[in-house]
Amino acid sequence: MSDISANQNTEREIKQLLTQDMHDRIVSLTLNRPVYQTNYYFDTVCHDLDKNGISMRLRHKDASWELTVKIHSEKTDTAIISKEINIPVSDTQAKEYLENINPDVLNKILAENGCAFRADTLKYIGSLRTKRVKVPIDELGVVFELDESTYLGITDHEVECELTDMSKADAVIKWLRDRNMMPAGKMKGKFGRFLNRLKQVEEK
Repeated sequence: MSDISANQNTEREIKQLLTQDMHDRIVSLTLNRPVYQTNYYFDTVCHDLDKNGISMRLRHKDASWELTVKIHSEKTDTAIISKEINIPVSDTQAKEYLENINPDVLNKILAENGCAFRADTLKYIGSLRTKRVKVPIDELGVVFELDESTYLGITDHEVECELTDMSKADAVIKWLRDRNMMPAGKMKGKFGRFLNRLKQVEEK
């Protein structure tokens, strides 16, 4: 692991799965161009990270790599609050992690952030490709991130709204409900949805 210091923050997000029609209706409110990113996920053989409210990914975006570990502290039907640790990595490091990652990379981050869980093994389990469009919602003073994600043979759609605090959460949910945008499925983050699909594929 590089000696580059990690960027840490508390992430507060409203998330909701959408139908493609709902997704496209919100995207039509902006002329912003999409950006593309790919998440490469890691887990233990028994998927212990998800069971302990942890996710770990490499993200490739704009020709650069970033390692992110999320430690979830609170989850409701519409929101996830997590401690997020982001560490820039080089192309060489990213390749090494994808080929054979040492669990100590994760365990060091967890120990430094007060998490008791330790991984005995760790491996790359697959990728998720996202097309993202940012849509400012001026009346709420927030920005929606409209995601179309493709992974393991399926595509889904969601809206994310990151908040500095949760005081606007009810207004965000009301904005969606007032436009008949009810959740299109049980709310899970991208890592959780990827794991659910991976288990389906493995059972076939």
